[in-house]
Amino acid sequence: MRITLWHPPQNPQRVRAYLNQLGCLPQDVKAFVVPHGNGVKLSVSDAAAAPAVLEALHEAGVLSEGQTLEAVPFAVFEERAQAGAGKAGRAPRAKRQGSSASNRAPARNLTGSRLDEAEALDLASIPVPDPVLIRIDHREPAALFEALQDLPNVTLERTELALGDIEIQGRETRYVIERKCCAETAARTDFEASVVGDDKRLFFQSEKMRLEEGITPIVLLEGPVHDNSRGMLVQAIDGMLSFLVTIQRMNVINTYSLHHTAYVALKLAAHDRSGLGYEPPLRGRKPTGLPQVAQLAFVLEGMPGVSANIARLLAERFGSMAALVAASEADLAAVPGMGPKRIAQIRAVLHGG
Repeated sequence: MRITLWHPPQNPQRVRAYLNQLGCLPQDVKAFVVPHGNGVKLSVSDAAAAPAVLEALHEAGVLSEGQTLEAVPFAVFEERAQAGAGKAGRAPRAKRQGSSASNRAPARNLTGSRLDEAEALDLASIPVPDPVLIRIDHREPAALFEALQDLPNVTLERTELALGDIEIQGRETRYVIERKCCAETAARTDFEASVVGDDKRLFFQSEKMRLEEGITPIVLLEGPVHDNSRGMLVQAIDGMLSFLVTIQRMNVINTYSLHHTAYVALKLAAHDRSGLGYEPPLRGRKPTGLPQVAQLAFVLEGMPGVSANIARLLAERFGSMAALVAASEADLAAVPGMGPKRIAQIRAVLHGG
């Protein structure tokens, strides 16, 4: 394994550690880690290959037995990269005296590792085949209105909302969004002030939303709520979020920025009015190049009550879907694990009824 560090040219303060020369990955699949809390976060361009990458990290000694990436400081990857080929496209930085993976404090990632990607999102790329109506409270930032203006099939109203900051008129419900800014400030964030301030307004706002009929209530946190808190402990923030979800029955959404908020609001409106625009697959990636029996087992595993083991036994016993359709109840009962209930479920799928 060869680890290479890369800094985005537009934001040199950020860094990725690419994991190269992994025999477990096809040539076109990329894997890298970024700083995340006290550890790192793994990204693999093919999510199905992530377990193989973790295994490779264990084999390379980056991860010890039972250790997770959340417990590995990014400094470990930096040191391995510098010990190998150095940083890609940058001269290696001199190591500070006395610094090590064990005593170096992890850098705080205040803006999130994908902020630039969120800022580059194009609202015009969201298909809006059916008209949508979005109302925004007149006290909201002008940039929010500008982001949603002049889009096809989007009607934007600037008004005074009695509840929330953004309202989306859906087919069967109104989506009421209470937006809380969590951007870094010298004082408390908007979210923090609404929780620990004298008025404790988020408690009352969420209660009003909970009691309102005919709406889908959403609390939208804009920015890194934990990193930018000035007075609330992590557990206190988690407690408030848990309260909003479990007691107040709020939906909680996190965005990176105001622009990202506008994008998410339009996505909600378009999905409500027009759906996804495609039918999502009910199964994962289809296997290729497998023997016929294995292909049949994959198909059978999608049936109700059929586990991977039962699917394999059925495929080995009958060999084809045609033979399974023609099988009698007695034939099915001869397969280990096939009881009356499971047989009835399978026959209902194969024969209808």
